[in-house]
Amino acid sequence: MAGYADGVPCWADAMLNDLEAGKRFYGELLGWTFGATDPEWSSYTQAYGPGGKNVAALAPKPDGRMPTVWNLYLASSDIQGTARGTREAGGQLIMEPMAVGPFGSMMTAADPTGAVFGVWQAGTHSGFETTGQPGSFVWAEIFTRDPAKADAFYEGVFGYRGKEILEKSAIAANATDAEAATDAETPQTGDTVPDAADDADAANTPDTPDTDFRIFVPAGQEVTVGNAVLGRFRMSGRYPEEMPPHILVYFAVADADRAAETVVRLGGRITRGPVDSPFGRFLLVSDDQGAHFGLIDTTTTVGEKPS
Repeated sequence: MAGYADGVPCWADAMLNDLEAGKRFYGELLGWTFGATDPEWSSYTQAYGPGGKNVAALAPKPDGRMPTVWNLYLASSDIQGTARGTREAGGQLIMEPMAVGPFGSMMTAADPTGAVFGVWQAGTHSGFETTGQPGSFVWAEIFTRDPAKADAFYEGVFGYRGKEILEKSAIAANATDAEAATDAETPQTGDTVPDAADDADAANTPDTPDTDFRIFVPAGQEVTVGNAVLGRFRMSGRYPEEMPPHILVYFAVADADRAAETVVRLGGRITRGPVDSPFGRFLLVSDDQGAHFGLIDTTTTVGEKPS
């Protein structure tokens, strides 16, 4: 398949304490099968979804002190240039660009507000072979406390064009209060975040802008919701200070309610939903090892989509 345009999410992987447990969890939840675990590549294990296509990967954490998280990779046709742009725009390189055999080159970075992301320049491995289908990647969002700084960074480095969406008509698979659910586990710390009603009230206070959700569209495309590849959500003051900026990855499912039941049965945790939205019925969950992600049935929609 052809490579992804610059800035388009092209891959996701999870760093886990127990690789075999992860394979059991995601195998049953999302219907994934897995390739051979190759010690030559730190036991990095490819996951296959609909039609046997590449959809993600699981890997054991090289250091148990590392957070248990899903990582998102953005495509680059010039990873060295992206590294320079990241530095110049105030980001930090966590891992410098490095070749991964013939498969491609990768780097890990943090934006100026602290959200961590990966970059992938394709070689023989182009990234996702399918998206938007049940069992595959469908969407991702950046959560940050400084939207102006984050917007300038991502639009400058990746050439995105952006558009703010009114809070209550946001890309609702990612409704702006979704991550502020009662007793929701944070992606990295395990602490709780406040009730969604509190966060909604914060949106009406004088120091909170009426719009706090932005979509990013690749360079050269019309700025519409339909062309969006990534979202950016402003974390209000209602979020605990210890909750770090982060990126949330969503996978598609055929039935959100059945997926919720499966998550709980497999030892995972529901932190929000299922909830209806114009973009699908969604929920936010943690797997049985604490990695946080979203699930959405995009065929079950309620309400009118924003333009």
